[in-house]
Amino acid sequence: KWIHKLQLAKPLKNVQYKNSMVFQFPFLYLITKQGVLKLNVLSRQEAIILKNECNRLEVNPFNKNIYALNAHHLFKIKTSVYEIKLKGEFILEDITFKNRTSFYVATPSGLIYFNNGQQFFNNNSSVLPTTRFHSCYYDTVFNNLYLGSIDKGLLKLTFKDMNTLYNGNEMNESSISSIIKTKSGNVLFAQIVNNIMQIKNSKTTLFKNMHLNI
Repeated sequence: KWIHKLQLAKPLKNVQYKNSMVFQFPFLYLITKQGVLKLNVLSRQEAIILKNECNRLEVNPFNKNIYALNAHHLFKIKTSVYEIKLKGEFILEDITFKNRTSFYVATPSGLIYFNNGQQFFNNNSSVLPTTRFHSCYYDTVFNNLYLGSIDKGLLKLTFKDMNTLYNGNEMNESSISSIIKTKSGNVLFAQIVNNIMQIKNSKTTLFKNMHLNI
């Protein structure tokens, strides 16, 4: 609320806001049509630190580094900003973090995995029922990777002895557009068809016709 009042009280000049931000005191990072803006909320100093237009900002909870994504590029924001070079051309949809140096990126053509700076790409349709992904979420408590697919609903991968197993946990054939985990430990999945699914204690509950704006 305080940040919202700060914006309304004195809007930043020449900035067109979009819908994603990250707050790491005293800095507020905002996605704008001009790029990623960094604002010191104490001094009111502002600067566009990344001139590429981006779609979302995500924070690695293990080291607080910020990652900015747009359709074809991935950037890391720390003390400075640099682009993480991709081996190939991809449409980047979502990112989730496994630990300080490992993370996954969902794309419509497969799953990208970064581990200590090395990039791996999995588009093996013989392992999974689909490789077309729109969203992803890594559950660090149970070491499960949830993948929201474009055409086969929700997939859940379990990792054991470095093997990847598909456990058949599909919700339905609808596209999964977003995945989050609540503070209470429940996992929520939003579908493009305006449904929200909740997984609580391994039980699934479907809430229909939520009129989502995602």
